[in-house]
Amino acid sequence: MPDGAPGGWRRIASSPAPILAAILASAIPILSIAHPPVLDYPNHLARIWLLSGKVNEPPLSAMYAADWSQASTNIAVDFVASSLARIMPIGALNLLLQLAMFLGPPVAAILLNRALCRTWHIWQAATLFLAWSTTAIAGFLNFQIGLAAALICAALLLPTGVAPARRMFALHLASAALLLLIHPFALLFYAALGSGLALGDRPAMPRSVRDLALPGRKVAVLALACIAPLAALFLFAPTPPGVHANGTSAILWSSPSKMIDPLRIGKALVSPILTYRAMTDILLFLPLAICLGWAVASRRVRFHGGLLIAGIALAALACIAPEEVGDASWIQRRLPPMAFLTFAAAIMPVQRQRVRADIIIAAVITATILLRIAWVERVWTDRQGDFAQLGEAAKRIPTGAAVIVVRLDWTGAAQFPLGRLIAGSPGAPIETGRHAIAPFAVQRGFFIPTHFTVPGQQPLSVRPAWRSRSVYVTSIPYASHLGTRNLKEPYVRNWRADFDYLLVINADMGELPARVISHVTPLTGQGFARLYRIRK
Repeated sequence: MPDGAPGGWRRIASSPAPILAAILASAIPILSIAHPPVLDYPNHLARIWLLSGKVNEPPLSAMYAADWSQASTNIAVDFVASSLARIMPIGALNLLLQLAMFLGPPVAAILLNRALCRTWHIWQAATLFLAWSTTAIAGFLNFQIGLAAALICAALLLPTGVAPARRMFALHLASAALLLLIHPFALLFYAALGSGLALGDRPAMPRSVRDLALPGRKVAVLALACIAPLAALFLFAPTPPGVHANGTSAILWSSPSKMIDPLRIGKALVSPILTYRAMTDILLFLPLAICLGWAVASRRVRFHGGLLIAGIALAALACIAPEEVGDASWIQRRLPPMAFLTFAAAIMPVQRQRVRADIIIAAVITATILLRIAWVERVWTDRQGDFAQLGEAAKRIPTGAAVIVVRLDWTGAAQFPLGRLIAGSPGAPIETGRHAIAPFAVQRGFFIPTHFTVPGQQPLSVRPAWRSRSVYVTSIPYASHLGTRNLKEPYVRNWRADFDYLLVINADMGELPARVISHVTPLTGQGFARLYRIRK
């Protein structure tokens, strides 16, 4: 290494330029691909579009209504985004929301790490590998933005760690109230981050009760501030979250054998790195894991002790958490990204005299992130044909029509197109295109029964005349369910009488049942989406 090279390298490595370049590169798939194959996001975008004013325009005004009183949490994103949609094109808002959903959490983790380290470093760029996590591919818009908000709140409050208890309580309370309005799990994440920061960078084994006094006081103040808005929510909100339509709350646990299944636990813990094909994702992540392991072993990096403990606690909780709590599902997939982001925020580089190894690590991180971006770009590009077919089908649907959306059972197919399944979903892989029709329905002005309208969570409701033809939340029924009694989607029972058109997704994965074909007339589609007119 020539004289002066170490100093020059350190100036580059400690500048924000490499991090900014990595962030801009990570935005390329979002900015270049019109329709990313993600599960719930199109449904969220459609609801925001409706709330921005579309809900007041006929014929949608006869089908849906904005009811902000029925939502008590998960409403901050809807409120801000629907307000922005009134002053900016929906296409621009769509890009803004996608950037927040994918890049928000890792960028916020970088900012928290920057506040802790007081410098920029190449390991911060590695955090962007988490931009495409299972929950991001699942399109959990509010959850993802909530993670970012929790990290930002933790970073902003970091300098106030030595403030008086009353001031800290007020600051924590304000943050907790805001985060609860975004997503309940954002509040949980903030509590975990705050507890880790309260423990400090190098928490020592307490030798007496006095040693626990200061961190214990900080954690107690944080806990009280986080519990207060949560208690107020359940005491005073007219429709608190987690309450089903029948008025009962439910916690769904895995069976004992499933709870201790190492494959289930392993899949849950690695879900933050999984996108569309697990083996590809793991192979891409392997160089980062090897570099990090070597850097820790050679003492080139260490971890913030308190955040390390918080991350381990979140990972452990993910292993024993229930599958569902009330209306909240995918619990075992929501905790691991919190743990990974906490670990990423906890990385603290240790400066060494020799920089050759650091340059090699930087090269590996750069190559890995670029390969990850290229992989996502390729998958998203492959799936644009599906959205084109869906758009063609939507053009054939007249304004004011009632459309029932079903999917074909793909489980018996020998091969499934890349990008149509979420690799890290609980249980069997889940199709990404289930809710892709939702924005088209708002744009064209026709009814679908699958807009998210969960009381307590979404400020959108279906008007009484259409209520029997919809559900609060759905996974989209199979075509084989049409005409049967189905507790989750009861509207399938009278599908011929209540709906005008049948839209089939994953239509290239099989054929409609013969008893269904006899009652419909094909209109469009040879691939992913097929549209049929229902004969009365």
